[in-house]
Amino acid sequence: MTTADSLSLAESIESEKYTEFSTSLVLPHSDGITRALKVRKAPSLFNVITGPRGSMKTLLLTLLACRNLLKCFYLQYYGKYKHVWSNYPIGFRHQSVIDGKWYYLHSEPLNMESFYTFDAGLAAGSVYIDEIDQWYDRQDWAAITQKLTNAVITQIRKRELSLSATTQNFQWLNARAQFQTDTLINCREAAFTPWGRKMGLQMGKVSFLTLKDLSGVNTGYQYAENFRTYSTKLLNGERYWDKYDTNFQFDPTETKKKFSLKRDSTIITLGEGGYKIQRDDGSEQMSSKQSDPAFAIFSHVMDECKEQGLDRVPISEVWSKAHEIGWDGEPWAGGAILRKLGFAHNTRNYLIKDNIEQGERSVCVEDNSTPQPQKHIRKVKAEAE
Repeated sequence: MTTADSLSLAESIESEKYTEFSTSLVLPHSDGITRALKVRKAPSLFNVITGPRGSMKTLLLTLLACRNLLKCFYLQYYGKYKHVWSNYPIGFRHQSVIDGKWYYLHSEPLNMESFYTFDAGLAAGSVYIDEIDQWYDRQDWAAITQKLTNAVITQIRKRELSLSATTQNFQWLNARAQFQTDTLINCREAAFTPWGRKMGLQMGKVSFLTLKDLSGVNTGYQYAENFRTYSTKLLNGERYWDKYDTNFQFDPTETKKKFSLKRDSTIITLGEGGYKIQRDDGSEQMSSKQSDPAFAIFSHVMDECKEQGLDRVPISEVWSKAHEIGWDGEPWAGGAILRKLGFAHNTRNYLIKDNIEQGERSVCVEDNSTPQPQKHIRKVKAEAE
């Protein structure tokens, strides 16, 4: 096996800052020499690589994935496990500097359905998607898969995920995908430039890279603030030619598969005797004996919070939930109803469970007087009748 058949550890460590993650290690070398490695942590990022056909977009994506595979390989010796997923095969042989053995490092196949459905196993790692516009085309912005993908990308930090992808034109992406993009990298094939022609460059060897910091995570300033590219680089991609199949094609019909999302629904029917909840399974439940529908609404809101195991709920959220199911009154009127239902509050939250300390409660005085007619209650009651 020749040196050209593997990638060195230095290729992994000396990579761009937006591909690094955190650790500080001392690696023993097979020749008895130890070396200290400091790899800085970067936040979970969404990086997009653009450029016309043949501009080495996929080659750059492969380079980033290979470097990440090397990092993940050495981090596992110290109990730090990260994953690398891709929607096309990436792999290479590498000789470990720890034990001198040869290993085949490769990405894990990316299941797009797992990506859509928040699969618990798709976390703590990096995802590499070639031609992401096939799944994320702005012309299909209303597709359920795009709404789910938007939700996934919004929460990549919480799942310790980073996502890198290629597309020929950035404007082809869903508008929310453009907003979530941290780094935009444009590729230009050097063989097409006057300098490349003068040097007699072969296609696929060198590409000019222009990096824009769209979110501000790299430089502290968003591109929209100063319209400056924060870095330019040369991509020498020849040594990565054999790390992936440049002619690999995914099935285009798979990207056009239609998904539908079935949501559980609950129907609340207000009546003189209270309110009735009808669920998808056909079951019905009477959850309140209050004769006033307004009482029924607030009773349902607080019962729902109890079922979620909450011991307190923000006051504004109580009003919001009540408005969603038909209450149109003022906050002071809702507060009067909640007092009658036995719920106290502090400056921010309504307190639900009985074990809340007394010091957290506001003064809750039982009002036994006859309540004055209120416009919003009369209106709800009239509608129920």
